[in-house]
Amino acid sequence: MARVGFGATFPAALTRRLEAPPAEEAWARSERAPGAGAPPGGPAALFIEADVGDPLSWPVIMEKVSQALGGVDIAYLNAGVVTGEGDVGKVTDEQYRRIMPVKVDHVVFGVRALVEHILPRGGGSIVATASIAGLT
Repeated sequence: MARVGFGATFPAALTRRLEAPPAEEAWARSERAPGAGAPPGGPAALFIEADVGDPLSWPVIMEKVSQALGGVDIAYLNAGVVTGEGDVGKVTDEQYRRIMPVKVDHVVFGVRALVEHILPRGGGSIVATASIAGLT
C-alpha cells in the first residue's frame, strides 16, 4: 500500500489511521518547513521537493512516486497558506487572490495527476482539505 501526502505534516497522522498495515510513504511540497528535519513520514519516506502549484511539476512528482513506491493507493492533498490578516473582513483582494491558487488550483493539479495513476490500479482514495484558517 502506498500513501502519498502533498502539503503539511497533518496528512501523516491521518493517513496512518486509514490503514493498519505499515505502508510506504512519499511526500511532496514546495519547501520543507524550517527545522522540519526528516519528511513527515519519517526518515524512510520519500521526500520530493517540487512546486506543487506548477501543473508541469506533477508528471515529475508522479514518476518519482511510481518508481519508488510502484504507485499510489491513498493520497492526501492539504492546501495551506495564510493571509496574515486576523480579521476576515479586512482581507484585501490582493491577499485573497494570493491564497486562492493554493487552496484551489494546487489541489486540482494534484487530483488531476493522481487520478491518472490511481484509476489503472483499480481505484484508491484522494482526500483534499483546506480551511478558512487561510483567511486569517
